[in-house]
Amino acid sequence: MMAGQFMLESLFVGTPTGDFEPGLAQSYELAPDLMSIAIKLNQGIKFHDGSDFNADVVKWWVAGLQGGPNGYMLDPAVVSDVKIVDEHTITLGLKSPFPNMLYNLSTGFSGIMSKAAYEKYG
Repeated sequence: MMAGQFMLESLFVGTPTGDFEPGLAQSYELAPDLMSIAIKLNQGIKFHDGSDFNADVVKWWVAGLQGGPNGYMLDPAVVSDVKIVDEHTITLGLKSPFPNMLYNLSTGFSGIMSKAAYEKYG
């Protein structure tokens, strides 16, 4: 196990029955064509450094999971784009239906860190 699994929270939490419960995300809605997922984020959350958890942070984090500065977890062949709907809602566009998306967003390896702290400390 990775130490970050115990320090960072993810958008969703997998249950022993294979379902997914809210973590940092409040809820999600799959598009009828399964080509996007709208994710409503919990409000009022702050990182340990005092910075806000919001859609901008999640968009930055997803880019990192696609091979950017902070990770490697989401294959760029899966996510086509990330749109900020409002401060607490994002939409992940998918290149094709991807049944493991919620799983990938629930693992300890997909825990979200503070963008401000990452930019300051690396």
